[in-house]
Amino acid sequence: MEAKEKVYQELDKRFNRLIGTSATNLCTHCGWCIDSCHIFKATGNPDHSPVAKAEKVRRVLKRKHDWLSRLFPKWTGAKDLTDSDLDEWIEAAFKNCTLCERCVVNCPMGVETPQLLGTARGVLTAMGKSPEILNQLTDSAIAREENMEMMEPFFRKQIANLEKQVQEKMGDENARIPLSEEADILYVPLSGAHTMIPAAMIFNAAKADWTMSLFEASNYGLFVADIPKAKRIVERLMKEAKKVKAKTLVVTECGHAYGVLKWEAPKWFGKQFDFEVKSLLEVMDDY
Repeated sequence: MEAKEKVYQELDKRFNRLIGTSATNLCTHCGWCIDSCHIFKATGNPDHSPVAKAEKVRRVLKRKHDWLSRLFPKWTGAKDLTDSDLDEWIEAAFKNCTLCERCVVNCPMGVETPQLLGTARGVLTAMGKSPEILNQLTDSAIAREENMEMMEPFFRKQIANLEKQVQEKMGDENARIPLSEEADILYVPLSGAHTMIPAAMIFNAAKADWTMSLFEASNYGLFVADIPKAKRIVERLMKEAKKVKAKTLVVTECGHAYGVLKWEAPKWFGKQFDFEVKSLLEVMDDY
């Protein structure tokens, strides 16, 4: 299969109603999104504006999926895919966009620019053109579960050391960091102690019925738009929540992890979870 055919095939796999709406003529090029983009604000480069980045993907999608663009491509700015387009997509989707959705909030037409650029990320990943470090982090998250029998004893030793720090900071020798035990709350941190020690102090002070996950909250499958792998990463927590009989899965402060577990994952699986998903900030507010 030629590379161009594969790109179109991958685009078709990801095409849906939301992408179709954002990929046709909904954008009026009004410019309201421009000042909301922190990348553009930092560089002042017009190519870094949300509309310019989206247009690199939109014009290719329109050529195939918009009837007017199929008949009169010059009128709508649609174009056939060229070899240089993928290089432009790498710049637009990976280097110059964080998918933060500030542009969506400021768009009067509700154009989902991050959905378009996320689609580009998925295509680039399928073509082997996504950043290698993100692919490695995605695969290592999956490998962590597959090799948990080997990794868990070492991880428990690390947590035992952190537990001592919590006891010293709180002046309470009974303070604990329970790990993957039966509890009402399953807390999911990041991989750093900065998301473990403060949260443990809060839960101990609140005398909560809680336990900490064996896994981290981050989901790099989302960053490369590899949804099957992103689902695998979420499934680790679904199985652990079931094992510990958790009623609430509490996610640490993280730019994307809460959104993945609260909003994206239920759509990927086509159902709501058997447990509630809350941010640590929501739980702190309850306390």
